[in-house]
Amino acid sequence: MAYDIHIEGVPEDQVRHQKFLWFGDYEDKDVLAVQGIQKMVDRFLKCILTPAGTDISDRDYGTQLTNLFLGSLDSASTRQMVTLAVIQAEEQIRKYDVINGAPEDERLVSAVIETLDIDETNHGVELTVLLQNAAGTTVRVLIPSTL
Repeated sequence: MAYDIHIEGVPEDQVRHQKFLWFGDYEDKDVLAVQGIQKMVDRFLKCILTPAGTDISDRDYGTQLTNLFLGSLDSASTRQMVTLAVIQAEEQIRKYDVINGAPEDERLVSAVIETLDIDETNHGVELTVLLQNAAGTTVRVLIPSTL
């Protein structure tokens, strides 16, 4: 199995504009390499949080999720866009897994919204997604909000 660089959320007090993910604060150490289910989680997070059309190597990669934070949509529209973003990220990761022959513990089987709380006043969402791999392990992932 190949390793990948681990991404993680920026500590809340250090979030600045669009900087809310990073490779970690490993000043005197190498960045953390991951494989298995953590690699699957990282790939899903990267995909769902990448604005569609911004990846120069694949203009179809990403979702519209982060665009929600710039607008003022009603609750029903926000719910639809979040649901669509989860579906799109799941489809893209599953396609990637097939093309690259991902092992069972890294191969995404499903992504299901567990909780979705919408804050219409502050234009934010709190989103928890359950990801399941082909080995049958399910993990709960809190999608970071940029607010």
